[in-house]
Amino acid sequence: RAQSVEELFTWIDSQAAEHPEYQKWKKPLVQWAQLTGPADTHSKLAYGLNSGANGYLIDLEDALNKRKTLISLRNIRQAVNEEQAFLETETKMKTEGKLTADHDISRWPLMIPRPSALHLDDEYVLVDGVKISASVIDTVALILQNAQAWRERHQQDPHLYVPKINSFGEAVVWDKILSMAEDKAGLERNTIKVQLMVERVWEMAELEEVM
Repeated sequence: RAQSVEELFTWIDSQAAEHPEYQKWKKPLVQWAQLTGPADTHSKLAYGLNSGANGYLIDLEDALNKRKTLISLRNIRQAVNEEQAFLETETKMKTEGKLTADHDISRWPLMIPRPSALHLDDEYVLVDGVKISASVIDTVALILQNAQAWRERHQQDPHLYVPKINSFGEAVVWDKILSMAEDKAGLERNTIKVQLMVERVWEMAELEEVM
């Protein structure tokens, strides 16, 4: 067992270097600018999508109550599908000088919504009288409402930021949720791409299993 963070990193590095796939994992550094922001209003979402960043992490978890989460899910659907309600906001912001370019989805960053974490229950959905994780509701709603438009209009597979994975066991649960969403949306398995953050250094010991 590692007795310090330094010992843990030394062990991880030694194990990785011996792995037959190590050279394939090593990738050249690529410049990537990613913003994080909310989507509970059309204007906030429009700022992010017209920011010029490479990626836009659309946060549905932090500091949002369920009402704002539902509004954010609606706004994301309206933006991804280029619905009139969102386009009117963009046009108004352009007229007011708050946006400098006309509507052009080819310049939008990669959209990476962040659904609720596993430990957060949905306030309004019960299954057999029992609350279920809000992550299930958010993920299925995001994929069912947007997957087709993401692929056809935006030429990108669905991407999600999966928050607060603390163990290999939680990664297994997320795999089941994502697989269910893919099945319901008629997508092939592993179509949904995932971005995650290692929030605790000890998770590094299970990182290969998580991935």
